[in-house]
Amino acid sequence: KHWSIIMGNAIEWYEYTSYSLVETEIAINFFQGNKVAGWVGFGLTFVFRPLGGLCFGYMADYTGRKPALLTALWMMLGATVAQ
Repeated sequence: KHWSIIMGNAIEWYEYTSYSLVETEIAINFFQGNKVAGWVGFGLTFVFRPLGGLCFGYMADYTGRKPALLTALWMMLGATVAQ
């Protein structure tokens, strides 16, 4: 039961660590070399993660976990394809 929580948290912090290690390349390729914009993009993840938790937590309380999870996955898929 607890392994899924531990693994999810580990993967998320791995993503944050990976971003911080390659931030220079991200700034060059996506933010025209502006390091401040690269770090602002990194910082925004810490703002939107709790907001997503609130929104999808509310949705999961009223519609169930499966529709909330599927909605989140479809939104991530759409954002990835739209790039």
